[in-house]
Amino acid sequence: MTDRTPATTAAPTTPAVAIDRRERRKRLLKAALLTALSLAAFTAELLLLALRGPERRRGFFGGAGRTGGDG
Repeated sequence: MTDRTPATTAAPTTPAVAIDRRERRKRLLKAALLTALSLAAFTAELLLLALRGPERRRGFFGGAGRTGGDG
């Protein structure tokens, strides 16, 4: 059985609007900064989980854990 759908053409390699070197550099810098910010936030979350995780896990299934008393 043959496929009767028309062949798809590849998108043009050049953008519709020309981007100069300064604009390309600005977009790359913005992407790099957002990536670094995201990585820093993820690292902070992991650090908080590592520091507070054992404390929370002790009382998760009804164990002693933190009960809110004078402790």
